[in-house]
Amino acid sequence: MKVWIIPSNIKVFNVIKAFQDSNEIDWIKSRNMKKMKVDDIVYIYVAHPIKKILYKTKVIDNNALSTDIINNNENYKVEETVRLKLIKEYPNDNTNPFRFNLLQEFGLKGSIQGPQTINEKLLEYIQNEGYKNISCENYVNSKNAFQPLNIANNIIYYGVPGTGKSYKVSKLIKENNISNKNVFRITLHPEYSYNDFIGQIMPDVDNNMKPTYRYEKGIFIQALERALIVDSEPVLLIMEELSRANISSVFGDIFQLLDRDVLGNSEYSINNDSIYYHLDEKAQKKCNNKNIILPKNLYIIGTANTSDQNVFPMDTAFKRRFEWEYVPILMPKKENNPKISLRYSQNYVNTTWSILMEKLNSFIVNEMFESEDKQIGPYFIKFSNDKEINKRIIKNKLLQYLWDNIENSNINYGNARKRLFKSNIHSFSTLYQYFDQDRQIFSDAFLNRLGEQDDKTTGAL
Repeated sequence: MKVWIIPSNIKVFNVIKAFQDSNEIDWIKSRNMKKMKVDDIVYIYVAHPIKKILYKTKVIDNNALSTDIINNNENYKVEETVRLKLIKEYPNDNTNPFRFNLLQEFGLKGSIQGPQTINEKLLEYIQNEGYKNISCENYVNSKNAFQPLNIANNIIYYGVPGTGKSYKVSKLIKENNISNKNVFRITLHPEYSYNDFIGQIMPDVDNNMKPTYRYEKGIFIQALERALIVDSEPVLLIMEELSRANISSVFGDIFQLLDRDVLGNSEYSINNDSIYYHLDEKAQKKCNNKNIILPKNLYIIGTANTSDQNVFPMDTAFKRRFEWEYVPILMPKKENNPKISLRYSQNYVNTTWSILMEKLNSFIVNEMFESEDKQIGPYFIKFSNDKEINKRIIKNKLLQYLWDNIENSNINYGNARKRLFKSNIHSFSTLYQYFDQDRQIFSDAFLNRLGEQDDKTTGAL
């Protein structure tokens, strides 16, 4: 979506009269305007003697026919037009923040001779000042301007279990030196609700130990409040395990705020007294008319496993309001890559966690025909320096996952052309016992793949 400014000479076409008659008008296409697309924002600057931006409009048709033209001039007939729908009208007096001298002061270069896209500095001024009377807004002093992070305002890091999605978020916080006071983190679960997210009335006792009630702010109000108060600093609302809750239900009417403009502020506002009246007084002062938006310094960061690992599916409307960044399966760092030995008949296959992980993922996808979502990442297991502890973790975490999510799934759906575990292991109890007894648990087919680059040697885990 682009943002434009176009000049209007009311002696040629009385745009003021046109908008009095209708909230939609057609505008002749100049060469520059041929680049306009549906949903682009267009500010109309009325030239001398008014010399102000009076209208904010949106392109609803970039190829209107001459027979469809809506205006107040019967002779105004052209073939190529852009249809503009009125979004907001600004006052034609000294309270108008878009007077020509102010536009020059805040970034306008030269004069407004023809249609042009708005440069970043001027756009920031227009967006901030134009909205100050209708919504919560993120005001910044031009000498202490907010420096945006190099990520989308709404972003979800996703991938298979153990790829380091939460670590990526922690690294973002550290690299940008974000204060702990500006970080709000929550882990979702199947029972997590809208009231948990926004806030709710909870039972309590007063100083005399008598029953009473109090309003407990949810993490959304806490994060929004902080972002409005410290408007020159980034504030992160981190939502771990998005796929474990009914996320559409959790967001409720907040969903409307997820559409962000080019600066990062919500394009649309909502009226929600429950949010407004429970904001800090300092934050409320930036919420004229009680309209709520997400300011550009508030980032919503989610983590989620890929689709086959979800408890609740996410609908497309929710997904498209986020930027999705895939976290790939990489090799683990040295401190999380111990040596591992697995029994193969009377011998052992000596390997490392990175090789075992890689061979497992390859076997799961290419030999068992399971989805890529069933793979595991390098930090699915966090190892220690103690071999016995590592052995216990492999037994209690890795084997349990492979049995429930891979082996059983493959058998149940009739795709068991190749087994991950030995064919005589028919229950997790047997698998558990075989592992404790240092017997072979993986199938020959898998161990052959694993041993392709490793010599079989004797040893112990």
